[in-house]
Amino acid sequence: MIDHVVQNERLLYTCPIHPEVVMDRPGICPECGMQLVPKEPEIRIAGESMTILKRQK
Repeated sequence: MIDHVVQNERLLYTCPIHPEVVMDRPGICPECGMQLVPKEPEIRIAGESMTILKRQK
């Protein structure tokens, strides 16, 4: 049973090619010039970290 779930409330943006580039607002990747995209939300369950995967349409 999961007793504690905390979702990251801050929306962050990252580069699809350089995931180490993370910014707190939309913009351009300083490494390659690509548009930053919203980063997938992070869910923490009982101190562990998971990434929520979205189904592609």
